[in-house]
Amino acid sequence: MPAGGSGEPVTSAAPDTAGEPVTSGAPDTADEPTAGEPVTAVLHPGAMGATVAAACRGRVLWVSRGRSAATRARAAAAGLAETTGLDGIVGRADTVISVCPPHAAEAVAASVAAAGFEVPKAWRWSGEMAEIADTFAAAGLPDGFHRAAAAVYGRLEGFKDAAGLEAADALAALAAET
Repeated sequence: MPAGGSGEPVTSAAPDTAGEPVTSGAPDTADEPTAGEPVTAVLHPGAMGATVAAACRGRVLWVSRGRSAATRARAAAAGLAETTGLDGIVGRADTVISVCPPHAAEAVAASVAAAGFEVPKAWRWSGEMAEIADTFAAAGLPDGFHRAAAAVYGRLEGFKDAAGLEAADALAALAAET
């Protein structure tokens, strides 16, 4: 669930995909979504990102600051709601999807986190991985990766809903015999 923003502009030293610092800037101009409508933010709607954004249901936001005219045109054609900065998505978006080159991924994620967007933990992975492994095994395919993933996620289940998980505690749980 996203965290509420402080209303203050946020600047991160992390660059956006164009190499410019991601700054929250002025308040956004996007209308508020309809109650219950899913809200997704897409960073950034380039050629691939615009296609991803167009596939999303509900309201789709994008951050226009520092983006090219071509990106603006793609966002408009896809019907995306413009925000001028990351503060326009914090507290409003249920999900943030970043479509960027691999070299920019960590910096973009750091910018989103610095703006106050928080990602909830997902805990249903263990069962899903076991189900995938069973499906692969039934089809005569290798199931080792998914069995291993199920074991890893299972070892971390004790941390469900825990606040302030420390890396040392997670590593100890991973190393523990089951």
